[in-house]
Amino acid sequence: MKKLVIAVPLVVAAVLVVGNLVAPLEAATSSASSTTTERYYVKGTWHAFSRVARNGRPTDILALQSDVTTTKGEHAGAVDGYGLNLRPPMVAWSITATLTSGTLVLEGAYPLSGGDRRLVIVGGTGSYDGVRGFVTLTDAGSRGDLATLTIER
Repeated sequence: MKKLVIAVPLVVAAVLVVGNLVAPLEAATSSASSTTTERYYVKGTWHAFSRVARNGRPTDILALQSDVTTTKGEHAGAVDGYGLNLRPPMVAWSITATLTSGTLVLEGAYPLSGGDRRLVIVGGTGSYDGVRGFVTLTDAGSRGDLATLTIER
């Protein structure tokens, strides 16, 4: 019987200690987040393949640069990055978008066959410090691509 009497207080003490350690952690991580949307036009200004363009061999690299404008046509920054051809038609992208309010680092893989494309936000600076989310690229004809940023703060 003495073993049970000693074990119960030890279990209660352990639960209290663990509860006190976990409760502040939960409170710190459960802060409310907000989602915002930003839209820009991205139009290519320069690109180059490491091999023959449109050959699409695995390991071909595409370097690119694009201008970024607001939906009203005002200059908003630039995009620089590269894509690595995987197994056709997939390309893995690493892109940096330098905007007037900060920088976003984007990564993802999608086929070059058309349709909407999505990149994940993996980092940022300035007003984008600590954000997460994604960018959806939609063909906008002569304006380039419409980039819709879905940002969670």
